[in-house]
Amino acid sequence: MATETRPPGKGDAHLRALLGRLAAGEQAAAAELYDATCRVVLGLAMRILRDRDAAEDVMIDVYTQVWSLAPSYDAERGSPGGWLTTLTRSRALDALRARRREPASETMEAAGDGACEPPGPEGTSLGAERRRLVTA
Repeated sequence: MATETRPPGKGDAHLRALLGRLAAGEQAAAAELYDATCRVVLGLAMRILRDRDAAEDVMIDVYTQVWSLAPSYDAERGSPGGWLTTLTRSRALDALRARRREPASETMEAAGDGACEPPGPEGTSLGAERRRLVTA
C-alpha cells in the first residue's frame, strides 16, 4: 500500500491522539481523523471493490465503526493506520462477498415467483397431455 504524504506532526502519534480524543467523545476529533485518513481508506476500499459508490459506503461503515470502537483501540497491538487499514479491508471484503451473493439470491427469488400457484384449467389440460405423451 502506498503511504500517504502527511505534513509534519501528522504521523501515528497524531492519529493516536485523535483516537484518544474520539474515545472521549469529541466529535471534532472524528472530523480531523477523517480528514487525515480518508484518502487511504477510500483508496484501499476502491482497490478491493473497484466501484466508487461501494467504496464510499464502506468508508462510511469504517468511520462509523471507528467511532464506536475508538475506546477499545490498543496502540500496543498496532498503529492507528494499521488498525484503519484492517477495518477497511475487512468491511470491503464483506461488501465484495455480499455483492457476489446478490445475483444468486435474486435468481432464486425470481425462480420462486408464482411457483406455488396452482395451474388453471388450461395448465391442467396441458399437464395431462404432457404426461400422456411422456408415458406413451
